[in-house]
Amino acid sequence: MVATSPVIGWLEPLLRHAVWFGFFLFLAPAVGPRGYGSFALGFAGIAMLETAIGDSVAAALLGLPALHRAHLSSALTSALAIGGALTLALAGFARSAGAMLDDAAFADIFGSLTMLPLLAGVAAVPAAQLRRAGRAVPPLAAETAGAVAGGAAGLALAWAGAGAWSLAAQIVVQRFVACAGLWLAASQPVGLGWSRRHCGELLAALDWRGVPLDMVRYVPCLAAGLALGPTAAGLCLLALRLAAAVSELARAAAPRSPQSSPAGAAAAGAAAMLAAMVAAALLPVTLPPLLDPPWWGAILPAQALLLAAAVPLALDVVQQRLDRRPRGRDAYPLAAAAAGAAAAGAAAPFGLAAIAAAASAAPLIVAATALPGIVRRLGHDGRTAWRGAARPWLAAAAGGSLGFAAADPMARLLDPLPACCLLAAAAWLCFLVVAGAAPEPLAASRRHGPQPGLARADRRVPLLLK
Repeated sequence: MVATSPVIGWLEPLLRHAVWFGFFLFLAPAVGPRGYGSFALGFAGIAMLETAIGDSVAAALLGLPALHRAHLSSALTSALAIGGALTLALAGFARSAGAMLDDAAFADIFGSLTMLPLLAGVAAVPAAQLRRAGRAVPPLAAETAGAVAGGAAGLALAWAGAGAWSLAAQIVVQRFVACAGLWLAASQPVGLGWSRRHCGELLAALDWRGVPLDMVRYVPCLAAGLALGPTAAGLCLLALRLAAAVSELARAAAPRSPQSSPAGAAAAGAAAMLAAMVAAALLPVTLPPLLDPPWWGAILPAQALLLAAAVPLALDVVQQRLDRRPRGRDAYPLAAAAAGAAAAGAAAPFGLAAIAAAASAAPLIVAATALPGIVRRLGHDGRTAWRGAARPWLAAAAGGSLGFAAADPMARLLDPLPACCLLAAAAWLCFLVVAGAAPEPLAASRRHGPQPGLARADRRVPLLLK
């Protein structure tokens, strides 16, 4: 797997989520939660297939030690065949889906989205080429251009009265523009062709364990829509995007440092946990001034998702600071994805907060399965390291709890912007005061002497956002 530039690592999720939320603020009043829910019901199921095809093709191409033109042509032909077959099958199912839900507009939305699996497979080939060549800027530029073009198209159609169909047009235009940009920037031309031997090598290089967890993130939205209706699906879609934005940015703000000491890794994980908890506390302060009252129902599920993801997020950051493996892809077992999907489906009749809490079963299982590996990599100082890690993690819990306790009084006394700044500063100050400096057994073990690779910066609590 090719490493990603640290700058691109945080710039890519920042641009992606900022562009989406910026257009959402303009589209939300025109479309409303029910319109977004109708779109989410059609998009969630298709997005699972889109993710499965695109991620599988990209993972197979990136997993090969040596990539030849026959691999690219075989991957492209296979993606076109599978994506085309799925597109035709979904197009035939569109009218039946509209009749089942008794919504004629849903059939048009669903039919417009049926080409997404085909576009995902086609875009995965040039994206893998660019990543293997170490060119991180062209994919970022293509995705940003697609998001801007799609958002502009959706905004124009929404204010023209197209309703929920404008969201389908937004995502289709976004995928088309991004796919075209990736092919224009591809480093090697690819034609149609198929080789049984090279296709077998692609299948052998594919790691299937990362794909199911990428797919399962759409299950809560689908479960909410089928059990509670389109409005609940729209609110769940917003909650999922907010939680995903905070989690991805917190991971990106903690850069990979394989030579980090256990103290530095524990402090970085605590800072990521603090970020998730503070973001959850700030949601009731920041969202009401930005969104209409019908959207306020997404605040509680988003808080539940962020709080449940705090500990798994912290352990993921610790793991990426302690080893050299690609971030997260090989740590997600199929059992975690199945547990998250089943739990979200079972909790659907009990409301959005229950769905959000149940959907967190997947990352919690991942966190539990990652603990033994982290302890093994800490070696003979593992017990000492975990005792020292308790202090920054307790400090993160204290800072997050302070944010929750002060959120309501601050929101009543101050305007949203100064209230957010004051709450974030108070939580961070509490974290710094409680965490303090790294204890002596972490900085240098009395029994085993100084640890190799321990830098002075690792003995300090890292900044939350760099």
